[in-house]
Amino acid sequence: MKRTIVFILSPYISHIIAAVKVARHLQQRGFHIVYVSSPLLQTAIHRYGFDCHPTSVKFIGHTGQDPVVIKILLEEIKAQYAPVAFMVEVGFWEAALLLKGMGIRFLMLQSWAYGDRCAYMPPFYRHKKLPSRNIPVFVWNTVVWEWSNLYHRFLQRGFWQRYRAVVQLSNLPASVRHVTFKNRSTICRVLHVPELVLYPAELDFPRKLHPDTRFAGPFIDADRTENAFDFEQIDLSKPLVVCSLGSLTHWYEQAPLFYQKVIDAFRICTQYTLVMNVGHCIEQFKDTVLPANVHLYRAIPQLTLLKKARFFITHGGASSLKEGIHFAVPMLVYPWTLKSDMYENAKRIVYHQLGIAGDIEQDSPADIVRHLEALCQDRITTGIRYMQSIFEQYQTAESTVIDFIESVIHH
Repeated sequence: MKRTIVFILSPYISHIIAAVKVARHLQQRGFHIVYVSSPLLQTAIHRYGFDCHPTSVKFIGHTGQDPVVIKILLEEIKAQYAPVAFMVEVGFWEAALLLKGMGIRFLMLQSWAYGDRCAYMPPFYRHKKLPSRNIPVFVWNTVVWEWSNLYHRFLQRGFWQRYRAVVQLSNLPASVRHVTFKNRSTICRVLHVPELVLYPAELDFPRKLHPDTRFAGPFIDADRTENAFDFEQIDLSKPLVVCSLGSLTHWYEQAPLFYQKVIDAFRICTQYTLVMNVGHCIEQFKDTVLPANVHLYRAIPQLTLLKKARFFITHGGASSLKEGIHFAVPMLVYPWTLKSDMYENAKRIVYHQLGIAGDIEQDSPADIVRHLEALCQDRITTGIRYMQSIFEQYQTAESTVIDFIESVIHH
């Protein structure tokens, strides 16, 4: 009989990719891996060598998804696969409590920036401020964190009403608290359940860890299969710069304007070769006269290109950040939305001197040129190589994380 582990993650390719290395390790130990995800991602998941249980069910509470529908899906998965465990994305607390009520073991998996209390930053996850050790700032942050705890505990009535309904549906004891917002930025913690953060602790900010949190390391699937790239089309005698704003740029209406600014910057920086992923905007540039050193693509094999890259212009997605570090490529980061972890990752790039953060709305082509020049600083070269060495240490210890997952499953 197959020993199945089911992954429930956000239905975006970046989240799927973030957990592929963990899933592959488990598969190598004899587990059957099933992703529960959007039908649109089924082909990609099969390409990575895993099964997919397609569904349109939304697992995040703020989508208004009826928890009864989530429970029906989980029962369907239980009946079909008899899983020994689930790996559930942090934030999917309804699914977690329902699994707890069903008596199925699970771990929480976090593929993006860790967001627990940091004394040097306010609790508002979606902001642009870097950590500060200034004493007045420290005092202010302490006050705001305590206010945030009180707000989540007593004033989020809509959340706690939904929570009570899910607890009742899960047949869990109502007298026991199963989740908490204490010292959390935005997403509640499911109590007494291990959380694996797919980051090294050294890439985080100074903070006291919760005992259920474990920094597992980057778990980059650097050997994943990508589409071939014809390097004969570009001039590799010049340093290569790779630019990509991620897989969700169709949400960013100003993307064409930014791409044009990058093109104009490389009209100035003729000493570099630029390969830029412009995604769905490719048609808008078909009549644009490009400099000889600029090459636009609908999609690019990011790992293949980063192996040869001198610099990486990125939106600051978690997987892109980690891949840039893996290949020790200094980064110029341009977050384009506060509704994700992009700014959190940008802060880490700046804080750990792995690159520079730009302003995607305000920066001109001249600013982009200036930032690229700044990426040549010794402090950034030193910072990125140091963090690469930290990644290598974690990667040699990945089996211990898989041992931990197995110990939780078999406990």
